[in-house]
Amino acid sequence: MISESLEYDPLHDLQQIFSKQESLSDIDNLVLLTEKCKFNLEERVRESNNTSSEVNSLEDNYDFHKLFEKINSTKSLSQITEATISDLTHDISDLDNAKRNITRSMTCFENLKILSDAYVNSKKYMQAEKYIEMCGPFKVMHSLSVSFHEYKSLDEFCKFLNQIHRLESDTLLVCERVTKEVLRDGSNSKYDSKTMKDGICCLADTNKHYKERIVQLCLDSLLYEIKEIFQIDDEAGSLENLSRRYIFFKKVLNNFQSTFSEYFPSEWEIPLKLTDSFFTMTSNDLKTLLKRDLSGTTSIDLFMQSLQTTLEFEKYISVKFSHIYEGKISTCFEPYLKLWVRHQDSSLNAKMLTYLNETKLPAKNESLVVPSSADLFRTYRHILSQTFSLIEGGNKSTIMVELAVFFVKWLNEYYEKILKPLLLPEDTQIDDKNEVVKYTVLLVNTADYCANTIDQLQDKLCEYLENDEPNINKVAAIFEPTRQKYMDLVSGGINLLLNRILKKDLEFVWREFTNTNWANTMVEDYSRYVTTLQSILLPTRSENSTFYSTVSQFNRDLYGWNFIDKTIDLIAISFESQIIKLLKPALPYGTLNSKRQFDVKQVINIAEQLLLDVQLLKTTLHSLPESLPQHDTSAKRVTKHIDSNVEKLMHLLKLLVSPIDPDTTYLETYYAITASQNTNSNFWAFILALKGVPWDLALWKRVWSEFQQSDDDTQPMKPDDLIFNPRELQNFIYNLSRVSDPSWKTFLEEDLKIKPVPRPDLSVAIQSSPSPPTGSPSPKIPGHKLNEIKNLMSNSSFFFKKG
Repeated sequence: MISESLEYDPLHDLQQIFSKQESLSDIDNLVLLTEKCKFNLEERVRESNNTSSEVNSLEDNYDFHKLFEKINSTKSLSQITEATISDLTHDISDLDNAKRNITRSMTCFENLKILSDAYVNSKKYMQAEKYIEMCGPFKVMHSLSVSFHEYKSLDEFCKFLNQIHRLESDTLLVCERVTKEVLRDGSNSKYDSKTMKDGICCLADTNKHYKERIVQLCLDSLLYEIKEIFQIDDEAGSLENLSRRYIFFKKVLNNFQSTFSEYFPSEWEIPLKLTDSFFTMTSNDLKTLLKRDLSGTTSIDLFMQSLQTTLEFEKYISVKFSHIYEGKISTCFEPYLKLWVRHQDSSLNAKMLTYLNETKLPAKNESLVVPSSADLFRTYRHILSQTFSLIEGGNKSTIMVELAVFFVKWLNEYYEKILKPLLLPEDTQIDDKNEVVKYTVLLVNTADYCANTIDQLQDKLCEYLENDEPNINKVAAIFEPTRQKYMDLVSGGINLLLNRILKKDLEFVWREFTNTNWANTMVEDYSRYVTTLQSILLPTRSENSTFYSTVSQFNRDLYGWNFIDKTIDLIAISFESQIIKLLKPALPYGTLNSKRQFDVKQVINIAEQLLLDVQLLKTTLHSLPESLPQHDTSAKRVTKHIDSNVEKLMHLLKLLVSPIDPDTTYLETYYAITASQNTNSNFWAFILALKGVPWDLALWKRVWSEFQQSDDDTQPMKPDDLIFNPRELQNFIYNLSRVSDPSWKTFLEEDLKIKPVPRPDLSVAIQSSPSPPTGSPSPKIPGHKLNEIKNLMSNSSFFFKKG
């Protein structure tokens, strides 16, 4: 049970031994057993100590000196053995070195023999003018001679290498002589194409320097006449004769390709190098000529003729070499490109005259956009593409700004001469509504197309300017006013369609509204005017409505949705104006002698009928988005807009339909609609007047006292939240504040706290919001002035055609 662990705890064993009282009787046996265990442990300790002493004794008696002597002896023996082996293999190493030297010497002598034979054969063939046979040994001689340069310190080798060098020099001279003779005599030369190509050119190919010399010799010989004839100090070298220079080079190039192409290897690319050399030479001459001839009086015709000739020549070369050659001479014209840009004025002026005489309507099955607008921007793209092809750096910022000014100039011309005349003047009578709609939608689509393309044109120029922020801002500032003019034209066209086309159609609706016998109306069915409104807005099976014809012809749905929004506002505001016009009291205010057209009961009856009519109006307006391709976002927004406007109309009508007696009923209705008990006294008086309440001061005070008893801190709604046109309310307050009766004046100023307001400018209200027309027709234009307008508006006589 006793553990040998150093952490042994005897208490644990004692608790187990004496766990019971009976175990005390065996305590003597336990003591004996413990003594016995103690003796055993002591014996084991003594044995362990004896073993450790023996090991230590052995370690003390070990002789390390003998061990080191044995190691040194072994080391000496290994050194002796190594020296013996080295003596035995020394002769073998000498033999290996001798073998390598002999092999190298044999190789050297073999190469020397080959080199000597190649030299002799090359010299022999050169003297015999057998250049094709000479190619093989000459290549061998040239390649092997390089390996003997390390032996130049030996006299014989040095002498031999000098002879080889002289032969190579003579070979180069022979190649140059033969090349000159071939280029001079052509097919009449005694050297045929095979000798030249497989002999002379093959010899020149052995050395890069030789090849360059022969190629340069060819270029100099072929271009010699051009250099001599077209010197910049002579008349032949002037800008006027630039086309002759190009023609002459074409002749040289074609002559080389037809006569000498078989004489030279195709991989030498002599035609390309010849062209590149000509381009470099001509570019240097042009820089001098342009600086000299254009520094004084600018000759645009000469500049344009030279530039056009150069562009045509570059195009010819590009096609001839299958577009693999990208050299440019036209870059010399970069510093003078302003002249080129300004020269485009003549072509744009000619196009503008053409646009004036063209029909404005596109062909059938095409977008309703003036065709000339697309042609104008195609011309711009061509000019831009040409400019980009001319510019490769340096002066591009200046040219981009110059182009922006040029583009804007003709965009303004197009605006003034082509598009602006399509917008019907305000004082012109509309005789053919459908034609006006067609041309006005054409105007809107074209102006929008131009505005968007102007943005793209600006982005293209700014993209080429990269990170040049000052010039990017300058280009943007140049384009912005013109783009805004086109957007104003879009706005003007939409306003014309809304206020002079659709509003004119709605005149008949409001005329029916006015002619309705409201005093005796019966709330049974929809009124006639609202069904007429439905027929004007929604298409039938037999024909489209004016509204549908307008919306469906817009190229962008954005304008269709915008037009629907404006139509909704126009109808809602006009409807409210007709209600106010029908119910507002006649002047003067504040006197019982001023009779009301309708009493309170009649107004309630009218309001009930109008609430019924508004339901059909709401259904009609909800059908308007069906005329456009459905977009969930736009359709939901328009639906919300319709509901908001109709709800405002219904709030007004619910206030009108609510009876005055008892006062509490009207009070609760008023609070529920205005969302406040602390009402606006101006609006309260306005609604009470519309309800047909007579100018009985006692009645007004009684109703007002009910409102005054309420106590609410809620901010009252603003008039703008309750009616569409607050100027109607302002006009009412202006007339109300002018009452002459002292009692009414006291009531208004002390109880209602109504303060005098300036008379509203109703003409401004009519212009700022699409309120209904007064019913007067547009003024007729005298006959003699009509012809003047026709002359001013090119090809726009459609405004004056009889329907």
